[in-house]
Amino acid sequence: MMELFHKLAGTRSNIAPDGCPLCGQKNQCSMTLPGYQNPKDCWCMNLDERIPEELLEQVPERYRGKNCICQACLQRYWSDETP
Repeated sequence: MMELFHKLAGTRSNIAPDGCPLCGQKNQCSMTLPGYQNPKDCWCMNLDERIPEELLEQVPERYRGKNCICQACLQRYWSDETP
């Protein structure tokens, strides 16, 4: 699965601020939505677990700290990691 994320990320040259750096789909980050108020309202701040470092490492350098991973990519990662 990590290879798939790496291949997808490598094919993305220009991703909008509201795009996932792994798949390019909308990431639903509250900070990119109109009327954004508080980053603590974002879906990623309300997870039971932190986003795994292994998944974050798949984000291309140019998008790190700029684009959020989407829920779908996070779910795919967790699905593949579950025995």
